[in-house]
Amino acid sequence: MSIGKKLYLGFGLILGIVFLLFLGSYAAVSREHTAKGTFVKSIEMQKAMSDDNQERMNNRLRLRNFLLNGDTKEVEALSEGENKDGKLIDVAEERALELGQGSQRAKDLLEQIRGVDERWKKDFADPLIEKRKQVDAGSSTVAEMQIAYLQNDPNKWR
Repeated sequence: MSIGKKLYLGFGLILGIVFLLFLGSYAAVSREHTAKGTFVKSIEMQKAMSDDNQERMNNRLRLRNFLLNGDTKEVEALSEGENKDGKLIDVAEERALELGQGSQRAKDLLEQIRGVDERWKKDFADPLIEKRKQVDAGSSTVAEMQIAYLQNDPNKWR
C-alpha cells in the first residue's frame, strides 16, 4: 500500500470517528432537550396542583367566613374560586397528558380530586350556605346552623 493510500485511509478513519462523535453528541443533546421539556411540564403540573390546593383551602376559608358573618361577597368569591379550581385541575390534566408516561394514572387522580371538590360543594357547602341564608331570613337560628355544620363533619372534608 502506498503512502497516499495510507494517508487517505487515516484521514477517512479520522472523519469517521469525528462523525460518530458528532452523532453521539447530537443524541445526548436531543435527549437533554427532551428531559428539559419533560421537567418543565412536570414543574408546571406541580405548580397547577399547588395552586389548586391553595384555591381549595381559600374556598374553605370563604365558606367559613360566610357562615360567620353572612357576607354575600364571600359566596361570590367562593363561586369564583370553584371555577378557578376547576380550571387549575384542567391545566394539571393537560400537563399530565403532555408528559405521557403515567398520564392516565395522573388523570384518574385529578378526576378523583375534581369529584371530591364537587361532592364537597354539593354535600357540605351548599347545605350550609342555604342554612346561613335561612338564619339571615329569620327562619332558622344560629344554633341550628351550628348543629348542621357539626352533623356534616367538617373534618372529613380536609
